[in-house]
Amino acid sequence: IDSRIAGNGTLEAALRLDFRLEEAYEGLALVAHASGDAEAAIAAFSRGIEADPGYVPHWLGRAQALNVQGQIRLNRGEDPTEAFQAAEADLGRVAGLQNGLAEAWMWRGNVRTNLALWQISRGSDPSEPTEGAIADFGKALSLEPGLVAAWVSRGKARMNRGMWAVRRG
Repeated sequence: IDSRIAGNGTLEAALRLDFRLEEAYEGLALVAHASGDAEAAIAAFSRGIEADPGYVPHWLGRAQALNVQGQIRLNRGEDPTEAFQAAEADLGRVAGLQNGLAEAWMWRGNVRTNLALWQISRGSDPSEPTEGAIADFGKALSLEPGLVAAWVSRGKARMNRGMWAVRRG
């Protein structure tokens, strides 16, 4: 990690010279992620979004970091809703910028599934995020029919929907 942190100084120096260096923001986020610091990764991608709001990898990266933040909160027994909803919003932005990116639809389906699982664990109705996840996985499959993870994830989301229906009686 020490050499990674030293590299941060170099990346920050590069950004002081030219704030539009998209890869420098990604490098800062990668170092933060590797260090287990979701907050710093989110901040690095946010800086990148400020510099270039149309650069899809920053939106996608921040959404993934927000998803990690939500999972960390979930594992601590804390409410992850805000992080998952922010990730969902970022992925909606990705869909607006590059609608044909199956990866974005897949990620949004995963985030919505995570939110639904949190709601189920709290005894709340997960219908909205579950149906959204199923639709997102379907969109990913319409773009990339061979995307095995989307088939599996859509099946799990449908299973969660069925388990909730059984639980409710």
